[in-house]
Amino acid sequence: METPAPTPIIAPKTVNGIVIKQAVIAAFVTIVLAGMNVYTERARQHDVREAKLAIAVVADKTEDVQATLEEVTVATDDKLEVIHKLVNSSMGEQKRVKAAALRMLALNTGLPEDQKAANDAEREYLDHQAKQADADADAGTKTPQ
Repeated sequence: METPAPTPIIAPKTVNGIVIKQAVIAAFVTIVLAGMNVYTERARQHDVREAKLAIAVVADKTEDVQATLEEVTVATDDKLEVIHKLVNSSMGEQKRVKAAALRMLALNTGLPEDQKAANDAEREYLDHQAKQADADADAGTKTPQ
């Protein structure tokens, strides 16, 4: 015996040449796609809101970092200026002491090489002081003596 063909759940009937089964499926697919579209749009809008919030947080943190960086830069520049002045002052003092010691040695020995060393040391000291005076004038400051 032959098995009978299965009976369709929705029997195809035509109304004005359109198959009702196909129309029902098309309507169902349209409704599902419309629902998915609404869901997708809501999710996109949610993601956009979250992205805008994240951007705002990052912008605030960037401003904080920039402000902190500016404060640290100013403080560092001030400290470096003080350190530079102290180093230059110490260097000038070293050159002065060296020149004085070599001059005393030259006066005691009377040797020409000691005289030359004393003259060279005094010239180094005076050159350093002149360069420092120019640098201080450019910076509008005066190095401690």
